[in-house]
Amino acid sequence: MAVPPNVVHTFVNDGGVDARFLNFHAPDGGFAASLRGRRDGNEVAWDSFDPPPDGGRPASETVVTDPGAGERLVTGSRVVWLKAVLPQLCFAEWTLDGPFEGPPVHHHDRQVDAFYVLDGELELTVDGRVVTAEPGTRASVPRGVRHTFTHAAPGTGRVLNVHAPEAGFADVLRGMAG
Repeated sequence: MAVPPNVVHTFVNDGGVDARFLNFHAPDGGFAASLRGRRDGNEVAWDSFDPPPDGGRPASETVVTDPGAGERLVTGSRVVWLKAVLPQLCFAEWTLDGPFEGPPVHHHDRQVDAFYVLDGELELTVDGRVVTAEPGTRASVPRGVRHTFTHAAPGTGRVLNVHAPEAGFADVLRGMAG
């Protein structure tokens, strides 16, 4: 689910079991400081506001993408599902079937590039340092930092990839799929 700015929203777990989810708040707007403040018993302001008098943007602008859904882009043994493309972020799920040599070492002038490994292992190279990223590993590469990734294993790997802001990344992925 991707909620654009000024769309009134909330969430609740009304089930009988715990729920776990990843929350990408882009840009941060003080969200992380607010969570740390709550943990420490302090109230910290962040970019959460009461609904505006006009009701805000329509809820129909929220992007909801089911598992196995989205814009499907295929290149060789790689499938990328574009889950949400908004000016603030591009959210993609990559499935890598067998070894996949990632892009050349590169950097982004205007984007943070974040990875969250779901299945398999990725080798992330960040600023010349190679790290093996197993399921549950999150890596956030700041603007201007040189990086790449590789899936060296013969099995399947899956990773969530978020670029914030989007800044044309979806079109780059579309172009690679031809």
